[in-house]
Amino acid sequence: MNEKCISEGDIMEALQYAKSAHHRADSIEKRLDKIEDSQEILYNMNTNLEKLIEQNKYRDKQIQSNTDNINILKDKPAKRWDDLIKTIITVITTALVTAFVAGVFK
Repeated sequence: MNEKCISEGDIMEALQYAKSAHHRADSIEKRLDKIEDSQEILYNMNTNLEKLIEQNKYRDKQIQSNTDNINILKDKPAKRWDDLIKTIITVITTALVTAFVAGVFK
């Protein structure tokens, strides 16, 4: 049989390699924990963003409704003015026609 001798230097080198690998594994585990924390934060931010988007959609509908109501209220005085002018013209025309007809039939 072929037996190999393991020297103390080889054992020390293997221990150093194991320590280094363990240190790298710890470092990777810490980075993974940070990534998981960041992922949870991003998930929460995304959820909050979705809620904000829904609230903005509702606000947009309210704003549009308010804008429509404001336009209706804004147009009312102009419509009343137009109706007043029509009434005045009708009254004057009726008076003139009545006066003319009364003058013709006298």
